[in-house]
Amino acid sequence: MISQQIRYCMTADGVRIAWASSGEGPPLVKAANWLNHLEFDWESPVWRHVMEELSTGLRLVRYDQRGNGLSDWDVEDISFAAFISDLEAVVDAAGLERFSLLGVSQGCAHSVAYAVRHPERVEKLVLHGGYAAGHNFWSEEHVERRKALGTLMRQGWGEDNPAFRQVFSAMFLPDGDREAHDAWNELQRIATPRDNALRIAAANGASDVRELLGRVKAPTLVLHCRDEIAVPFECARELASGIPDARLVSLDSRNHVLLETDPEWPRWIREVKEFLGVEVSLAAGHRDARPRAETTRTPAEATLAPGEKLRNYRIERHLASGGMGAVYRARDLKLHREVAIKVLPRDLVDDAGRRARFEREARLLAALNHPHIAAIYGLEEVGSTHFIVMELVDGPTLQQRLRDGALPVGDALEICGQIAEAIAAAHSKDIVHRDLKPANVMLTGNGVKLLDFGIAKSVLPEGAETATIAATEMETLTATGMLMGTGPYMSPEQVRGLPVDKGSDVWAFGCVLYETLVGRNPFQRETLADTLTAVLEHEPSWRELPAGTPRPVRELLRGVLQKDPARRPADFSGIAAGLRHATAAGTGPRGLIRWLRGPGVV
Repeated sequence: MISQQIRYCMTADGVRIAWASSGEGPPLVKAANWLNHLEFDWESPVWRHVMEELSTGLRLVRYDQRGNGLSDWDVEDISFAAFISDLEAVVDAAGLERFSLLGVSQGCAHSVAYAVRHPERVEKLVLHGGYAAGHNFWSEEHVERRKALGTLMRQGWGEDNPAFRQVFSAMFLPDGDREAHDAWNELQRIATPRDNALRIAAANGASDVRELLGRVKAPTLVLHCRDEIAVPFECARELASGIPDARLVSLDSRNHVLLETDPEWPRWIREVKEFLGVEVSLAAGHRDARPRAETTRTPAEATLAPGEKLRNYRIERHLASGGMGAVYRARDLKLHREVAIKVLPRDLVDDAGRRARFEREARLLAALNHPHIAAIYGLEEVGSTHFIVMELVDGPTLQQRLRDGALPVGDALEICGQIAEAIAAAHSKDIVHRDLKPANVMLTGNGVKLLDFGIAKSVLPEGAETATIAATEMETLTATGMLMGTGPYMSPEQVRGLPVDKGSDVWAFGCVLYETLVGRNPFQRETLADTLTAVLEHEPSWRELPAGTPRPVRELLRGVLQKDPARRPADFSGIAAGLRHATAAGTGPRGLIRWLRGPGVV
């Protein structure tokens, strides 16, 4: 079994740098990247397969650069020059005279600078997912995206708030599974404090070794995932074309770092080891034979076949799957009615605490007997299969309807009035939905049905979490189990990781009302980072509201979409009553006017 030995060395300016050595063979030094933690990375599903393979047939030397991981955090100088000093100190401490150098992400620029400064020591150069010039020099679109990331880092770095960290995992590992995302998020939490993260990001953005590329003497292999989001592929072309005789390998992946389950991972390790002149291990070769389908498994797959029975319920067909389970259409053979069945995923079933919380809060929500809330009929258990039986709701979702564009003003007010009535009923039981959005609103012949209380929260004194479930399109970020809500509909306090109360549903309702009138969410942007930044800092485009929108409805929208939850209206029953009057009275909704003149709306 391969093990690592962690030691410390001192840089020229007196900073303690933690470094580790593992494996035996020709030395390979891995330059630091964003972010590192020697102990955590060693067990992380993001890095452990890389460490294992590079420590087989090689002596792998890696380190935590200043400001993060096990190295000194409280340092004066966090700059590109200081990062090179860290690398130099580690190489000297490891006693390496000649070695190969691996750069990943910003480590590529560090590696280029070191190779030019010490050509006699660098035998070969491997560069993956990197750049010669930092994001300050990229396209305007990428510069704006990085500014949005900076805003999110300042708002919530280091807090127990997955929304901010999920921005980064979605950016760097878009095709990663839950385990990989959890590890990536946890690494960011423990690796460095917010101020250091901002300083490291600023130093990376300002780095520029383009003038050094032509002076690299070492044979160079450049690898880059063609469709990754974090670093444009054009950066790889710039590296490969600027370094004499460099070879570029394009990888078919969207991930910034290749996971062990990525189909391109075996190719990556083969290319690197063959370039370094080291035999590829048998383990890596076996991974070549893994079926591609294994890498695309969802957290909860359809496991029940049509015709299969769960007690008196006969499965008819699979409807949807997501992180919270699989939903099926079924026939109740005793009561002779169609129902929806939600089967809990194994990771939920095997967690006694989560299962008990699920059942307790499902019973609470089952008491919500309201015409605009999908009903829960029962909790069942057959062997190790735990499931919920629900009202089967037929019809399109509001999200599907909005694909054809905005609704007529009258239809929008009627639908949103019914949504408000459903939320008011939930709030009367001290239940906050926390994921109100068009995908969770079903349009039926009998009006609206509000679905999916899967991440709802009780605001009763005990603060118990609910996990009641209804059949819906499970296609949002909640499927990963990391974001408690869906980005474009999350309130500013949800994004910041602050306690969530009924005001968050008020905000989400405002987003839905705006979307039904305009045809798009007021805060939706191209990336999750841009979206969450818009939620925190931007105002909706009020000019896009249709000309026929009554003035009181415009005022309502301004009230419910206040960034400060204390300034939003707190009474959902008032919102519902006002919208009923707005629907009935056309452009003169007196009830809404009276309500809007009450406290809490500016």
